[in-house]
Amino acid sequence: MKDNTAKSLVCEACWDSIFSVEGWKAVLEAERHSDRPHSTGYCQKTTWEAMQASAAAGCTWCRFIVGNSVRHGELEVWATFDEVSEATPAGTRKMKIEYNGGGASGYSTYFMYTTPDDNAAAFVAARDRITDLTTPMSYKLALECIEFCERSHTKCPKRNPEAILPDRLIDCSVPSAPRIVLTGGKLRGLYVTLSYIWGGPQPTSTTFNIDTYTTVGLPVSELPLTIRDAITTVHNLGLRYLWIDAFCILQNSDADKAIQLAQMRRIYRSAYLTIIAACGTSVHAGFIRHERPQKIPDVHIPYRCPDGSVGTVYIAREMDTDTGDASHSYYDELEPINWRGWCLQERLLSPRSLVYASDTLKYYCQTETVNIGGALCEPSTHMRLPPTVFHNSTTAGSALSRGPTEIRDERRAWLSVIFDYTCRDLTEPSDRLPALAGVVEQFAKIYDTPYLAGLWRKTLLLDLLWYNQHMGPFNPRPKWRAPSWSWACIDALIIAQNFEDKLAPGCDVVEATVVDCKVVLENAEVVFGRVLSGEINLETLVIEAWIDDKNNVTVELDGDKVSAGRASMDAPEEPGRRWVVLIMWDKGGAWVEGLIVTEANAGDGQGGNDRVAKRRVGHFENTYGSKDISWMMGATKELIVLV
Repeated sequence: MKDNTAKSLVCEACWDSIFSVEGWKAVLEAERHSDRPHSTGYCQKTTWEAMQASAAAGCTWCRFIVGNSVRHGELEVWATFDEVSEATPAGTRKMKIEYNGGGASGYSTYFMYTTPDDNAAAFVAARDRITDLTTPMSYKLALECIEFCERSHTKCPKRNPEAILPDRLIDCSVPSAPRIVLTGGKLRGLYVTLSYIWGGPQPTSTTFNIDTYTTVGLPVSELPLTIRDAITTVHNLGLRYLWIDAFCILQNSDADKAIQLAQMRRIYRSAYLTIIAACGTSVHAGFIRHERPQKIPDVHIPYRCPDGSVGTVYIAREMDTDTGDASHSYYDELEPINWRGWCLQERLLSPRSLVYASDTLKYYCQTETVNIGGALCEPSTHMRLPPTVFHNSTTAGSALSRGPTEIRDERRAWLSVIFDYTCRDLTEPSDRLPALAGVVEQFAKIYDTPYLAGLWRKTLLLDLLWYNQHMGPFNPRPKWRAPSWSWACIDALIIAQNFEDKLAPGCDVVEATVVDCKVVLENAEVVFGRVLSGEINLETLVIEAWIDDKNNVTVELDGDKVSAGRASMDAPEEPGRRWVVLIMWDKGGAWVEGLIVTEANAGDGQGGNDRVAKRRVGHFENTYGSKDISWMMGATKELIVLV
């Protein structure tokens, strides 16, 4: 890049000020003085009129600053590199730009990137996107990410050629003639898994045709595009075996489904790599040739390099939500796959993944998320399992030590899993528990406590206090699939509360007593899957309550109705008697948490128990800011059976 090419981007006034040798040096060196005010950067002093005139004449910097505004008077523009960026690749920096004058002021932060052949490439870490993922170079760059991870990332598992292969795999040695291989559970080696959206019934899958698929092979011309893309990708990466649920689980066999679903954790956890078809809306969409936009920057400007040469860079706003696609900023939430229930555990359990996203190809591991080719990668919002959860169940001797900090992080992670998972949709509502079973099993390896249809025995009282966030439609209670006290019983975004502050040392808290709890599994071999019934016996304070149309809760005390707090109802309910069941409260009245219950109906999963039982219909908390808990004097201690 010649100096005159960079110079042509801006006017003489900008070239001689902010883009001069001393001016740009001041901008860059501001990074070393992040503890000082922004004046450690560079201040460009001008007027709105001068910038508007230069913008009209073609100066990219002036056009960027003035935008569509028409203002008058003096103007100061500050530019600094005094903020740390969480974007990748490592070394990506944020530029902060502030303006003030003419009755207007404001600031924004921007990412900076350049092209591989620019003079600035030796000094600016990030590149522009690679949008063509069909080329040999794209596979080469993907392999470089994998190899760098294996060589440098201490948090990431190494390849394990001794991993036990799943019962069935697709052999991709000859992509034009793939076939099913039966391992008998005895073969070992590397394999790849696919995470994708079915998007409806599968046009081709493994059923009675298993013999044909193992001998003759799969009918390539009939395979949906996503499946063909996955086979091609595995082959081009120099790997052989691929696991896809529609082809490696017998879709006509409930018995085989039960066996394979019970192995989901191991299948994804032991995979060498997972291919995530993030951008595809169905199995027919494919993911390699998806139309990906190049990033649209805010401005293209000169860059004075430390070696004396001049290059150019692009800067793009850190958070640009003006468009709903990836043409400006990329957000994980844009991807169709991140709204599907089954796909959460496939990502969380995989040691490393290639994510075919809407903008480019990403490499995701236990250490970082990067775009291939060093392209600018906005910070990912995807959670990772804490190291003690992810690693503690791999092999003997690999367990990590767990202190108070690790235990706290594990709890936070579990609560985040519930939030993320319940944001997502399931085609089959009865999969609410099974679709998370692999992640549950991973937590169970360290929790060492019974799992009760979405809740844990050792934190049962806390886990009972989830509530419906009421984001989106207020869905009716679906057909029974879990006890009323489990968040899995309704279709809603669930908030599973973190009580760290309320239960800090020194807090004086009263809790209900768990007398007994149990669930009956649909299949004893699938311990984290569907349940037939569930019951919790609690000894605690109970009081009858009345709830108005604004969810205000009143109770009776000495013949008068008094305010007690508020309810968050789980689902629309028919009129009936209601009670507040107190679960946990501060003796001083700072907070009270409980459940709203009603009389259980036949078919509420009572497991044949003929005792009078209650079912949960909502969450209760006392009025915010009120310490008046005198209404609790009307409560009586009872043994409550929740179903």
